[in-house]
Amino acid sequence: MGKLATDDFVSDHVEGVPEDREAWTLHDLLTHTAGLPPVSGADYEACGRDELIRIALSTELRSPPGREYAYSNVGFSLLAAIVELRSGKTYEEFTQETIFRPAGMTRTGYRLDGVPPEEVAHGYLGEESWGTVLDRHWTKDGPSWHLLGNGGTHSTLRDMLRFHLALLDDTIVNDEEKEELFFPYVDEGGGDSFYGHGWTIRETDRGTTDVWHSGGNPYFRNQMHRYVDEGAFLYLHTNDGAWTAGPLLAPAEEMLFGGEPPAPPEVVPLEEAELDALAGTYLLDGEASFEVERVGRALRVVAEGERAYGLLHGAADDELERRRARSEAAEERVREALFGDDASGFLARNLRRLADEEGPFDGVRALGTVPLDVELDGFPSDTEMTPVALRRSGGEVTVLVLWVDGSVGGLDLRESYRPAPLVHSIGDGRFESFVPGEARRTVVRFVRGEGGGAVTLSVEGAPAGEGARAVRRG
Repeated sequence: MGKLATDDFVSDHVEGVPEDREAWTLHDLLTHTAGLPPVSGADYEACGRDELIRIALSTELRSPPGREYAYSNVGFSLLAAIVELRSGKTYEEFTQETIFRPAGMTRTGYRLDGVPPEEVAHGYLGEESWGTVLDRHWTKDGPSWHLLGNGGTHSTLRDMLRFHLALLDDTIVNDEEKEELFFPYVDEGGGDSFYGHGWTIRETDRGTTDVWHSGGNPYFRNQMHRYVDEGAFLYLHTNDGAWTAGPLLAPAEEMLFGGEPPAPPEVVPLEEAELDALAGTYLLDGEASFEVERVGRALRVVAEGERAYGLLHGAADDELERRRARSEAAEERVREALFGDDASGFLARNLRRLADEEGPFDGVRALGTVPLDVELDGFPSDTEMTPVALRRSGGEVTVLVLWVDGSVGGLDLRESYRPAPLVHSIGDGRFESFVPGEARRTVVRFVRGEGGGAVTLSVEGAPAGEGARAVRRG
């Protein structure tokens, strides 16, 4: 220990740092102010330490060093590489010796030595099973360097509590080091949330301090909150990526600190046959539609086309054209990445790898653009996403093209994900969605025409096209 200081220059520890990043310090990497992009590649795409360093030193910067906050997993992977270079140990060995074992976290790490495979959690996205981390590309020291150092560590609820307790005393860091860790150095953009050294610091509605962070991938989500002024600890976790941890925070805090969480709507149950009678394809206009399917005793409403997305996800009329342009651009970028001559770019590498696993693909179709509604580390809250369907023999798979600051900033290989609310019957043909903590609820209404006429679907309170009705085909 003691071989690194946060004000060290990166060039003190890494050779070949170019002129435009000579000012980089470890503090810049720790506070996401180095100007690096969110990601260097797909989590489980093969990448070694030297390749990660090369990417960090050569990729185009989003801003000059130390100038702006922009979350970057690449920066934390570069920090892990520096830890290895200075300690002479692998990152896994170093974290086990200095953090996990001293804290009593015996079931935490990358390798999970001694943990029976049947005790490793499976990840899901709705009905789609991802399997476990043991099914992914893994080296003897852990995951690919696209992930190592910035995420991917497996743990248990008990071990995360042990981590919190170890941070309360000097088991793994002393008081002076904790002051550095938890100091609110950088405004994350809204004036009410700041970044320390690997932690977010915010003031709660109660005027107290919450030191927290989130993590996950499309199939696992978690948030860890340490209410340091109130002696409380809250850990939210799911192994189904269709349910994000974020919306659960507000109601969980209400319960933890004596408030009343929001109540779900009063459901008026319908028989499965009644719900099946409402399923089908509803045509809105020549370009848009809704696909309605029964899921248990509820309905899932899937939009297709910009007009339908706008109605279902709360877009105003003046937003539709801009989103339509993004959808068209995303479709073209994906088509070029899959079928064009250049296979070297980030999109091309990952989409062609997906084609090798799931394809071949013979068609591309953008479904619409909406605000990001899933938690992805490294992407700001105003990120938008365009689900793009890739056609293959036997069906389609879906990927998310992510828009950051007006340009394509990433790709999320969700394979079957589409933003689609699950709605429950509340009577009189009306169905309402409910996600704890989300202020906006989607309300759709089904009306059957007189004399057994066509069934129509409308979205109540939609800013774009209030009163627009989709008619069920057939």
